[in-house]
Amino acid sequence: MPRIRMHYGNAIALVLSLGALQVAAGCSVLTNPDRKQCSIDGDCTRRGGAFAGTVCIQETCTQPTQPSQSPSWGCLGSVVWPSAGSGTSTITMHLTDLISQGPVANVGARVCRKTDPNCNEPMTADLSSDASGIVTAQVPNGFDGYVEITPAGAMPGSYFFYPPITSNTDIPYVPIVSTSALGMFAQLVGTQIDPNRGEVFLGAYNCLHAPADGVRLSSADGDSETLPFYLVKGLPSTTATATDSSGLGGILNLRPGSVTLTGTLSTGQIVGTVSMFTRAGEITYTSVVPAPE
Repeated sequence: MPRIRMHYGNAIALVLSLGALQVAAGCSVLTNPDRKQCSIDGDCTRRGGAFAGTVCIQETCTQPTQPSQSPSWGCLGSVVWPSAGSGTSTITMHLTDLISQGPVANVGARVCRKTDPNCNEPMTADLSSDASGIVTAQVPNGFDGYVEITPAGAMPGSYFFYPPITSNTDIPYVPIVSTSALGMFAQLVGTQIDPNRGEVFLGAYNCLHAPADGVRLSSADGDSETLPFYLVKGLPSTTATATDSSGLGGILNLRPGSVTLTGTLSTGQIVGTVSMFTRAGEITYTSVVPAPE
């Protein structure tokens, strides 16, 4: 798996645009259907322009009608994660202030097992971010636990690794969020943060390891106070029903304790389900990626 990209530092200002494809009503192909247009999806991609987003179906560049027809989701149902093997890998996390966008130094961190929700027996303790906001640690291959971070004057959090670590992994953006900044974020989505509950920020990714649009987030552990949100063109929204091209979203006000979060497509296909925990007054960070069935 490539490095996991968490871009929540741009949560308020991030703007990613998608080109709109104009197709005549009732038409599923863009040129003469009797002409061979492609042998593989890449042939359609190379055509560019009006062929953007099409895939090769029966030698014709066609707008996919089902996620399974698209290379973005074609792996669903046959996902196999790399074998963990032996040895260790290096995890590198870049801690950045949500508002100033500057690196956050001197943030305490510990590497913890998933089965140790209070990190009573840390695998590695006494870590600290350097002047560039970077924390590094060695973990055994197959590690599926979390890194606990405790910034001074900001909300503590836990970054859960999903899928498990099988190679050196770089987390280029982990936002450090103050209580006041999170409160302003909540106001933008029309709610209030319950200090007795936890928050989840995540990124959704497709089979091409790119940020994924069209992923709906849900948790069976939510209740009437729990509120999913998505970043739509860089702004938080609770009226959106799925991620946009940034793949960013989360869930506010989840009860503390063990929870699961599921990413689902409009067809009902499950992208992946993450098991983790939330803590009162803290942020849990993770990602949703295509997972084995």
